Amino acid sequence: MIDIYAKQLAAAQNTLADTVAACEKTGDTMIGLQARIQAKQQQLDAIQTQRLSGNESESDAPIIAALQLDIAGLQPLAAAAQAQHQAAKVAVEAAQSSLQRADLEWTRETAAQDAKALELKMRDLEAIFCAGIRQLHTLKCAAESRPALSATGVYRLGESLDRFIRLGVIPA
Repeated sequence: MIDIYAKQLAAAQNTLADTVAACEKTGDTMIGLQARIQAKQQQLDAIQTQRLSGNESESDAPIIAALQLDIAGLQPLAAAAQAQHQAAKVAVEAAQSSLQRADLEWTRETAAQDAKALELKMRDLEAIFCAGIRQLHTLKCAAESRPALSATGVYRLGESLDRFIRLGVIPA
């Protein structure tokens, strides 16, 4: 049973790794497009600054037109890349939530299995303890030449176990 939860946890970890990688890739694409737009805008701004200062050239017009076309063509690509990156970030958040749920389920199942195993061991110890009390009763009866003794005359529980049995206080 625990294997199912371990597999779910591993699958959630793999999904998170994949979505993080995809998010990084879309982020790199977005940043690359934004950098290209910024570089072209800087070129355009530099030409416009030169022209405003009186340094005009006949070759400016086709360069300005080409830069404006490039910027206009890159802006929708950058917007699409930004939308893809945002969607990838949402997918990462969803994968992180799935991983947290899978981890919680695995932790709960592991704890439940460990509790069952420990309880079985404690039942074995309880059987050994009871057998020890019977044997101790027999020995004390023989030592005192009596046919029977009261339970408290045979064995007194330690304070922690006594408080657990009588009051339901979990031992520290």
